[in-house]
Amino acid sequence: MHPIEHLRFVARADGVAGDVLVRQTAAALASFTDDPTALVTACRRVVVRQPHSAVLAWFCSRVLTAIDPADELWSAVGALEADCTAAHLADLLAPEARVVVLGPAPEVAAALGRRADVTAVWLESDGPAGGSSVGAVVPALSWASAVLVEAEAVGGAEALASAGALPVAAVAHHLGVPVWLVVPEGRVLASSVWPAFRTRALNAECDEPLEVVPAELVDRVVRPVGEIDVAELARAADAPAAPELFGAGPGHL
Repeated sequence: MHPIEHLRFVARADGVAGDVLVRQTAAALASFTDDPTALVTACRRVVVRQPHSAVLAWFCSRVLTAIDPADELWSAVGALEADCTAAHLADLLAPEARVVVLGPAPEVAAALGRRADVTAVWLESDGPAGGSSVGAVVPALSWASAVLVEAEAVGGAEALASAGALPVAAVAHHLGVPVWLVVPEGRVLASSVWPAFRTRALNAECDEPLEVVPAELVDRVVRPVGEIDVAELARAADAPAAPELFGAGPGHL
């Protein structure tokens, strides 16, 4: 496949897992690494066409700020494939834990697959209009020992997660049920680019809309390195900022 056609295919992919999307993007961008201008344009176009994907913005930020972009392509892919978030979450869950999860949440699902003793209730999002109804949330939380929310993106003191995550987290917080924010590799963006990413992600038309979950509703955070303080999350970024990804310029592909 021609590099441009490959890049166009990746940019228009829908419903593809983050690790697969990044691996395909790396293969598509490999032909542009010796041309800095073309590389910036290609990365920008992919990010514009996938506005809800923090992991793709993370990947492109790493590549554009690297001394050797060609090497960084596969270094970033390796970092994503070595993500231990699911393993840490599985280890941190108490024996016989009872958890509520708002789907989809692939890393949470991977963690629960390691723990046969954990009971989980999955709440499906009802879409952008209202997310999971409070009527469904309260009974589920009445027996839960924790709520697990998987972040699609994090910046500053807030996270973006599946529609319905905010009411679930808010009701859990009110009832005193701990809210765990699960943040896999590549989801924490630099504060300088967060406003632009946030605006694009929230305004994007997609099958799985996102909504904001403030850090004040979160009790515990699980990352690839294990559990970290909630306050620490606001100071972290998984990659240097690449403002050119969110500036004016070509966005069609």
